[in-house]
Amino acid sequence: MLHFEKLKLTNFGPIQGTKEFVFNKGLNLLCAKNGSGKTSIVSAIEMLTIDNYISSYENYINWNEDFFEIELLFSINSHKYIISLNCKKGKNNTLSDRVLKEYETQEEIARGDNVKEFLSKLIDPVTTKFALVNKQDKSQDSIVKCSDSERRDLFKRIEDVDLQKEVDSIIEEKLEVLKNNIIQIDKEIYRLENCTYIYDPIKDLPFSEQEYTSKKQNFENIKTQKQVLEERNKQYEDKVKEQTKVLEEINSITNQMKNKNEKIDKATKEIENFNSSLETEIGKNEQSINAYTTQLQKKKQDSLDTKNKLQIEKEQKEVNYNEECKNRSEKINDIKVFKLKPFDNNVLLEISKKLAILENDIVRKENDILSFQEGKCPTCGQDCIHNLELSKKEKEELLKQKEIVEQEKENLLKEREEDTRNKENKELKEKLKIELDQYTKEMESYVVTYSSTLQNIEESLLKDIENINVLVQKTKDSLVSFKSNIKVAIEKELGSIEEYKNDLQILETSFTSTSKRHMDICIWLESNKIETFNKENELYDLSQVLDSYNKILLENENTKTRNENLIKEEKANKVLLETKKKEKQGYLQEKYDNEQAKTILLKEFPNYVIESTIENTENEMNQFIENIYYKSLDVNLRSTKTSIKLEYGTGKRKVPVSKLSGAESQIVQLSFINKYNSLLDLRCLFMDEPDAALDDDNKKELYDSILNLSEYYNQLFIITHSEKIKNYLLSYAEPTIIEV
Repeated sequence: MLHFEKLKLTNFGPIQGTKEFVFNKGLNLLCAKNGSGKTSIVSAIEMLTIDNYISSYENYINWNEDFFEIELLFSINSHKYIISLNCKKGKNNTLSDRVLKEYETQEEIARGDNVKEFLSKLIDPVTTKFALVNKQDKSQDSIVKCSDSERRDLFKRIEDVDLQKEVDSIIEEKLEVLKNNIIQIDKEIYRLENCTYIYDPIKDLPFSEQEYTSKKQNFENIKTQKQVLEERNKQYEDKVKEQTKVLEEINSITNQMKNKNEKIDKATKEIENFNSSLETEIGKNEQSINAYTTQLQKKKQDSLDTKNKLQIEKEQKEVNYNEECKNRSEKINDIKVFKLKPFDNNVLLEISKKLAILENDIVRKENDILSFQEGKCPTCGQDCIHNLELSKKEKEELLKQKEIVEQEKENLLKEREEDTRNKENKELKEKLKIELDQYTKEMESYVVTYSSTLQNIEESLLKDIENINVLVQKTKDSLVSFKSNIKVAIEKELGSIEEYKNDLQILETSFTSTSKRHMDICIWLESNKIETFNKENELYDLSQVLDSYNKILLENENTKTRNENLIKEEKANKVLLETKKKEKQGYLQEKYDNEQAKTILLKEFPNYVIESTIENTENEMNQFIENIYYKSLDVNLRSTKTSIKLEYGTGKRKVPVSKLSGAESQIVQLSFINKYNSLLDLRCLFMDEPDAALDDDNKKELYDSILNLSEYYNQLFIITHSEKIKNYLLSYAEPTIIEV
């Protein structure tokens, strides 16, 4: 949803200087004379949001200036932005700068062409320019005046149908894969067609199979002799290792026995340390309890001293309070306030005016007397002296009246002075009473604070006594717990000593048996010696001869297997070559099919994709026209292979809407904008001179439709110079009036 809040224009179009326009939710009415800048407001909004303008920025600069600045505060789906555009004429060209910012943080989002790119993701400029503004003289961006193919493209954008994207993302990608597959298959076919097969020959054996058997039997006998000798020697080495291991066990048992004796000594010392720690802890706890008792006595004395000090301070405060109350009461009683009638300044003003009039009349009469004394009439200038005495009498009468009025004014001034003095005394008396009440409240507050402080001191002392008693009890409990822990620890150490003594007995028994084993091993080693094998060279020679024979035999087997595999590979490659050729034909056919599909999608768009939107739009356009026009135009949106035609007329006789009159063309345009605005969910519409092409019979129906539209749209802007539409809307609604 699109919402505009504030627009600021400087030297833009007919507007010279700076003007700011604030827009509200609901119906906004811009009513002014032609040429005042109404349409410039719409042009500025279109220029900033969807980059829609005529020719160049320079055309929008005021004739008397060399630059313009425009700034717009708006929101899209409740997210607020500020966009500004500055344009200045240079010597050879026009310089411009467009900036988009976050409203809340004032952080710059984009600048220059990047602003257009960023906004196009939020508001599609191509579709929005057809739905945001309905202008009286809109010669472009009009559903009525655009071409049939442009109309079809517009409906495609409504449904977000961009088959070029589909082609690029699916078919083009698939064609690229097919192209790579064909290249790979061509490489594989070339490899298979140029593959060579080389067969290896069979080698001759160095001697017969019977000689091989004899040599092998001799080799096995010598090898058996070597194994028997090696096993006997290995048994001797194992006994030596066992002897070493038994010696290590004897040393280990000796060390363990030594360790157990040391642990018994250590445990005995620990028991002595535990008894010493217990005595020390008992002394510390007795010192702590004495310190807590001394601390408690000090806190009691401090509490008593504080209470005595507060009692003396309270008594002094009460004496001062009673004396101060007496002085202030006497001062209040000394001030006299009288009950007077309220003074009326209007009477004094009337008397002053009356006195000024009399003074003017006296001056005028004196001038008349001078004229009569010279023999001239003060009115007509003719010779005249017969009214001289009358003028003198009138002057004397005016002087008497002036004297009376001056006396009245003097009396009134005295009354006003008495009234002012009485008011001041009354205010002073009230102020002193308030101060006395405040002083009394302060004293009462002090008494409450005093009582609260005494209570806090008592509670604090009780809490301190409780805390110290708790600490004393904790100290005693700690000593009991410590004694218990020491007892457990001593018992544990005594148990450990008993356990170590049992372990020593077991170790002594193990030491005796292990020593006997060591003696038996020494006797066996004395009776058995290591022997040396003297047929190593003969065994090695036989091994080399047999290995050579087996190697040639294995190579011949491998050669035979490899040659058989080559024969199978040659046959398999011939079959694979035929398969790859068929696979290539399949890829070529699939490539052809995808190229045909690409041609169909880009040149022959399937209109059934947007058929439901076309039908829905047609029905709502006709319904809108029937609501605001005296007759049905029976508008028809007819889709062809390459376009969507917009026609009207009843029955089979359909005529292009370009044949409509100016008023009917505007009605059709407005019906489409209303529907299109709903599809895009803009909920914001500008109507520029909407009743310009209508006669008086249809204007009222249009005005009623505007009132109905204002209930649907979040913002509806009516730009007009017509007083009729202004008065009508003011009679039936409460629009925001925007002065231009």
